[in-house]
Amino acid sequence: MSAETDAELDTLLDDKVGGWPCFTQDPEYPPCPACRRPMAALLDLRSNGLGGIQWGDLGTTHLFQCREHPEQVAFDWASH
Repeated sequence: MSAETDAELDTLLDDKVGGWPCFTQDPEYPPCPACRRPMAALLDLRSNGLGGIQWGDLGTTHLFQCREHPEQVAFDWASH
């Protein structure tokens, strides 16, 4: 990889709201308990990012919400 590609990848791994989650392991969208459909990604927080929290071994946490049932949310985190 080039330095430019590394820099582009780093921006994908920042804390972010909405869009596509940047999974550190295989993609996993939790099912809504009410309708069983995959939930939408709301938030990615990287270890030592804005929150200053380390998730496992420098992992990332994800917050999901069901589009049909907004009261249904799920929290997940994975290490690198």
